[in-house]
Amino acid sequence: MSVALGLVRTLFNAGSDGDASDPEWDLTVVLSPSSLDGGALSDDQLTITLPRVSPAQARATYAQLPTNAVVLLEVERNSVTGEWTLRSIIGTDPTDDPRILELAIAASPPEDECDIATDAEGLEHVVPDVWRRAPVELPGVGLVSPVYRVDNKLSLPTFTVVDQLTDPLEQSTIGSEPMQFSIWEPDAHSDLAATAIRNFCAGGASLRDRATPYVYAYYAEFFTEYGSDGTIPAVTLQADVWDLVSTRTHGAHVLVEDGVPYVLVEADCVWEPEHGLQLVFANGNEICKVSEYDGYPLNDDPSVVYRARFA
Repeated sequence: MSVALGLVRTLFNAGSDGDASDPEWDLTVVLSPSSLDGGALSDDQLTITLPRVSPAQARATYAQLPTNAVVLLEVERNSVTGEWTLRSIIGTDPTDDPRILELAIAASPPEDECDIATDAEGLEHVVPDVWRRAPVELPGVGLVSPVYRVDNKLSLPTFTVVDQLTDPLEQSTIGSEPMQFSIWEPDAHSDLAATAIRNFCAGGASLRDRATPYVYAYYAEFFTEYGSDGTIPAVTLQADVWDLVSTRTHGAHVLVEDGVPYVLVEADCVWEPEHGLQLVFANGNEICKVSEYDGYPLNDDPSVVYRARFA
């Protein structure tokens, strides 16, 4: 037997054949970072399974293992397959075992601004090493830094990465305010994401102009439907529709799908205050979608930039 200490990154259970009616399930726990038998921490994922158990046992074990918490597990390695099997849960809280407490509070001196997180009460915390992520450098863009949510519900604070953001970047494509770009996995698509961001920031008025007819179509549809009550100002020139749009400092997201990077800009607009305005630029320089904000880079028909809401 061995003892595994680490941070629960992923936890799931499912029928082995994908059928929820399967009488025997596999529970899988992924720790990262982790250590075995008191050895050095490794960032490699340690996958541990509880194989072929009843759904009730899988659910019960699942309920005892908090995601994003430091845990101590008794595990056994199969000498033939090399796979690790869960034998028992030693502890899941810093009060259960001094080894959990030691890992949960160990923090190196901050190296970057993002290594200090602020909780809901405004208190600052140095992010412990087990939760800390290093910023990622995007070519020609700069650093993308993790943003943490601090949770004080357990015995000690825990830290969850809820976003990864660039510094505010100068741009004049949508408005003139500097804009931060959110990229969930910057190290997975760093070159594509960097190219899209650079293209968008360099696009300026000409890129905005290519989006104008579609933004105006979105506005005009709402004006026709609701403008009679006077809450939506009348706009005569298409270019003036931008006077009814305001961007947010943190209102741009970068997604990569099927090898194509998309910049999704989230903005507020007078004619649809509830759902706002989303503009999507393929490769950062080709308008491909205008809509309310829904987080998707393309319409069902990718050739359609603006799909009428009331048609």
